[in-house]
Amino acid sequence: VSQSRYYLMNGGKWFYTLKDEEAKEAYDIARSLPFIIEVGDIGIVHAQPLNSWEDTVYRIEADVPYAEEHIIWGRDVIRSSLPFTCDGIGKVFCGHTVVREPVDRGNVKFIDTGAVFYGKMTICDSSGRILTGE
Repeated sequence: VSQSRYYLMNGGKWFYTLKDEEAKEAYDIARSLPFIIEVGDIGIVHAQPLNSWEDTVYRIEADVPYAEEHIIWGRDVIRSSLPFTCDGIGKVFCGHTVVREPVDRGNVKFIDTGAVFYGKMTICDSSGRILTGE
């Protein structure tokens, strides 16, 4: 299955309705967003962190290709039933892989409850408390 087909299946149809200049602006905005965010002792990562928060930050800042793939596309942590610890940070919140309910893997929490599919949005506040609502 092509990447564009996955993109369409996951809510990306709107992008193809844009005019060329709007599409370029949307692309430029998306590319300017950070891959990871750190707020106090909380990390936010699109898909999953590496084993160490320091290493996660370093590899993104150093533009190491594998790190970007892991952080943006990785699913091995969520697919495992084993606890996972990202050393050097209190908690890490991740999205990318849709789950019916938030899933804990050690100090890594997967909170993408598929609002686009199920109408259920999950977020975390600045203290790390998970909030889920319809």
